Formats: sequence, C-alpha cells, structure tokens
Amino acid sequence: MKDELTCVLDTEYSDYFDDVDKDSIFLLNEGAAKDVWNRKIDYGSSSFFSLPNDCWIAASKSISIGRWIEAYNKDDAKIVEKLLRDAVDWSDDWYIYFLARSKVVFRMQWNVFLRHWDSLIAIEDDCPIVIVESAPRQEAILFRPIGDILKKEKHIEA
Repeated sequence: MKDELTCVLDTEYSDYFDDVDKDSIFLLNEGAAKDVWNRKIDYGSSSFFSLPNDCWIAASKSISIGRWIEAYNKDDAKIVEKLLRDAVDWSDDWYIYFLARSKVVFRMQWNVFLRHWDSLIAIEDDCPIVIVESAPRQEAILFRPIGDILKKEKHIEA
C-alpha cells in the first residue's frame, strides 16, 4: 500500500495544513482511492450526491451528531472533536479514510483526523465521508454542506 500513498505535504493540498506531522496524513493515488470508494461506499458513483438510493449510506437512518460550520468559522476544532468522540467509539490509533469524492481519498489515524478535520473540510465541504479502514461494524460520518454532522450505520441482514 505504501506506493499508493503520498504524504499530504508533498501534494497540491499541502497549503491546507499548517502544523501537520510529516507522514501522518496521506493522499491515496487515484486508482487506490477509487478502489476504496468502490469497496467501502458504492461501485460506480463519484461523490455523495451521486450515490444510488440503495447504497447503505443513502439508505441507512441518519443520526445527528451536531454542527461543524460554527466551530469551523470560529476556528475552534475542539468542539467538533468532542462531538465526534462522543458519537463513535473509534480508537485513536485506528486508520480512517476521509473520502472527499471517489478519486480524492485521504488516509490517517483517527486521532490525527480529530486534530485536522477543519483542514480537510477546507479541501472538501460538499458532504465528505469519514469511514474506518477496518472495524467490527460499518459506520460513517458525513459532514454536510449545510453545516451538520451525521452518523450512518450499515445494518447487516441476518
């Protein structure tokens, strides 16, 4: 997988990050990004707004976590960090994907995302999806452009 990843500081997105540690946020190459999108989200769509109605993210119940836009505008990342920590039981060292769209996917640990969510939202605020790389159950966090944050859970049919 290493050859599929580029440190974000070596990409066109480097200007969005002031204090990121080298080798903590990675951009997947286009092929790897598309593969992650197809496996985790939906084969054939390119962004949240092109998801079919039967995609698990579109079809599952939405749980409101809170709002991100006010914290973003106040430059207060801690508010959203607390909302996210309270909403999902993800370990700090789990790897997550920030899926801006099918060809733009970032990979980092959950604790890194919590510190830099606002920089990632500056890159893409048109309903990016955050999902754990591998977890016991499939959950997703959506940052909607209207400023709210939703949690989605994939329900496995028995």
